[in-house]
Amino acid sequence: MDTETLLIHAARQTAAAANAVNPPLVRTSTTVFDSFEAYKQAQGALVFDGPRYGRSGTSTTFELQRAMAQIANAETCIATSSGLAAITAVLAAHAGPGRHILVSAGVYGPTRVFCDNELVPSGTDVEYFAHDADVSALLRDTTSLVFVETPASLTMEMWDVPAICAAAHDRGVPVACDATWGTPIFFDAHALRIDISIHAATKFINGHSDLLLGLITGTLDALAGVRAYCDRSGTHATPDTCWLTLRGLRTLAVRMERHQRSVLAVARWLQTHPSVQRVLFPARDKLQRRIGALEQEIVRLRAALAEKGEELQAARTTPRIPVPVAAGSPGGAAAGFRPSSR
Repeated sequence: MDTETLLIHAARQTAAAANAVNPPLVRTSTTVFDSFEAYKQAQGALVFDGPRYGRSGTSTTFELQRAMAQIANAETCIATSSGLAAITAVLAAHAGPGRHILVSAGVYGPTRVFCDNELVPSGTDVEYFAHDADVSALLRDTTSLVFVETPASLTMEMWDVPAICAAAHDRGVPVACDATWGTPIFFDAHALRIDISIHAATKFINGHSDLLLGLITGTLDALAGVRAYCDRSGTHATPDTCWLTLRGLRTLAVRMERHQRSVLAVARWLQTHPSVQRVLFPARDKLQRRIGALEQEIVRLRAALAEKGEELQAARTTPRIPVPVAAGSPGGAAAGFRPSSR
């Protein structure tokens, strides 16, 4: 079944019980069992994978997780309270005194803040590497994880993911990737041999700018430590959030296709604007790239205005455009503009 069709048919297992086309929203803190034996079995089962206690998920949570795992071609999925919660859970599960984590330069700002202010003081050696770095030369015996975000969060550098994975796996090191920009529609992370894929579903996957959610996909083995960390730290997603995200998931393919067409038109217009010095947009005609056999099409641009008076020029230009809003989170129906901090 192709992805577009799967988006429509996935996550409907519990709908029949409600005689509905969509699964019902199930909220509960207390999960009820038919017997004490059933209760004991649930407590010993895989957390986030079946009913146990409300914090560990309800049928609504499990529907979304199953659907995301299918779409991402992964074995399992864990939903968290936000995209940042998903990122920090993956990093923290691989951190510790004496451990070394490689992180791509240009990652989402709060990712770097967490590394510098939480992981490094607790004894983890965090090293940032450039998009053209030879990762094989940076790996150590103590390296526990390679973490990348492609494209880079604002500067839009592209990373040679297959080469990074090959180098890391040769040393037995897992690779995690913040794949928020591409979503499973434009970026098949696990096909590129990424072990752990992270999505801020807050953005494109939900697509309506009205919730916070993180989704982590991978094999059961790859996510074992992350699953344990999420359970201990309480980074659980609410059923309401999961239910709304299931709504957004249905239209992900058509929205991403339209995002791409619209943003390419805007990027071409910005190239001709006298106030714009440079457009950073990897999917633009002249910058389109292939990594391995898969084309990574990205749906994000950032206009870097001329250094002299850039904020003044942005303030003058933006109000004349009726659709965008002053905002810092992409992926919804309304485009967002914000001044550059670089």
